[in-house]
Amino acid sequence: MAPLLNWTADEIKLWRGHPVDEVMRRADSGAILSDYLAMQVPARMVRAVAADVRGDHDGRAAALRALLDVDPWTQERNSFWPWAAEFVDALIILGHSDQARQMSDDFVANTHESRSHVRALAAVASARISQDSGDIPAAEESFSQALELFTDGQQDTAAARVLLSRGQMLRRANRRRDAVESLVRAREFYEGVGATVLVKRCDQELRATGMSWRGMSESEATRTSAKNSTDSGGYVPLTPQERSVADLVVQGMTNAEVSRKLFIAEKTVQYHLTHIYGKFGIRSRTELAAVHLSGDVPPV
Repeated sequence: MAPLLNWTADEIKLWRGHPVDEVMRRADSGAILSDYLAMQVPARMVRAVAADVRGDHDGRAAALRALLDVDPWTQERNSFWPWAAEFVDALIILGHSDQARQMSDDFVANTHESRSHVRALAAVASARISQDSGDIPAAEESFSQALELFTDGQQDTAAARVLLSRGQMLRRANRRRDAVESLVRAREFYEGVGATVLVKRCDQELRATGMSWRGMSESEATRTSAKNSTDSGGYVPLTPQERSVADLVVQGMTNAEVSRKLFIAEKTVQYHLTHIYGKFGIRSRTELAAVHLSGDVPPV
């Protein structure tokens, strides 16, 4: 049990932005050389996470490669540790597509009757392979399967990782609306658990969409508003509450009337309006009516 707890604690520290060198110094450096599998595997996984945080995917793959021999996935034996999908991802990033595909195919074949979270990991590996080959619909289907399995199993951390990966894929496929939705959901989870490294990754991807998103800073909203104009066909995601406020305001309701209709304070109505104006890059109710009723503006 101790190796599992230590691995989990070290992974949390790394994703929360603790200095990598400090975390790795405190990790059991001798464990990676141990013959005891329950020590070696988590030690290598911590090294892989540390490399991922640094952006060192060669190091990430190297940390996990040895596990092909010492902790293989076979029809007769499933590993306790969730490293296979991470290895597939690292191989794809490094351009080793054939090796990644072979690894993924073996992983899927050997886990189709495994526990739900293992099948979810296999679906993630399949999604990355499909994405790498350019089959975005197949990748999206596999990501959705993984997300459903992780969500049913209440594995929120794993589900957030799927949302981030799916959002990255959709952005690169120029499906910016869907990318924003997926990335915002991932970001909200990571922000809630203090995973600052992953929050920054979500922010980087969201900025790359060129769109506004729920939770962005005022300065970011100002810089992005021009890209969200209806003239350029941009997409402005509204939260459900912002959508409700906007729908009533464009009908001609005053802030007081909206507050009574939605059972919220009048100051809260104005707060939402300020955010809505910032997202659309507008200043008045008249402009809001023009942009809000001019096209499809679904909520996040």
